[in-house]
Amino acid sequence: MVVDLKEEYKQKKYNECVLCQRYIKIEVLKYCENCKKVIQKNNKTQMGKLKGVCVYCGKEKTIYSVKKQVCSPCHKKYFWVRKKRICEGCKKNTYLHSKKLCKKCYDLKIPKSKKEEMNKKRNAKRFNLNIKYYKKLTKKCVLCGFNLFTHLHHIDFNKKNNSVNNLICLCPNHHALAHYKKYKKEIFKKLLKLKKSNCKGVKIG
Repeated sequence: MVVDLKEEYKQKKYNECVLCQRYIKIEVLKYCENCKKVIQKNNKTQMGKLKGVCVYCGKEKTIYSVKKQVCSPCHKKYFWVRKKRICEGCKKNTYLHSKKLCKKCYDLKIPKSKKEEMNKKRNAKRFNLNIKYYKKLTKKCVLCGFNLFTHLHHIDFNKKNNSVNNLICLCPNHHALAHYKKYKKEIFKKLLKLKKSNCKGVKIG
């Protein structure tokens, strides 16, 4: 017996696909299976490229999921769930830290010197610098000479400007003071004297 789909469509058992306008069951919601696959492929290719307003935070950002209309921070907050996996060291089903190891195994197996080198490589990549030059640049604070732990500071406060003339080494205390309203101008003048750069026209609030 041949079923007339138009009659069942009138009785609200079937619905039309939004894209190809074929008759589909109401359980499938809006799209047929073929159109669903096309949408999933487009979502993967367009991920991190499309800009729009996030449904949750209401800000205009790059959209992580086209279907949900969510930016990446809101996706992590509301949808993403951290998965437990088997650690290669202790072989327990726990949350992994790095290198397929849990936090305890990572701290035991990888020494501090190797961790410091990995951090330096990561930071050098971030500032688009050679590792040898990065090590020379971050030897000690320019203002007080502290050398145990140092930061790179952008003199003109522009994080995208990673030119050699714009970067200078500071200790954590002086770096915090450089971004504090009271002491911004004082430290800015000192840094300009120490290092010549194109920051004379920069306004500091």
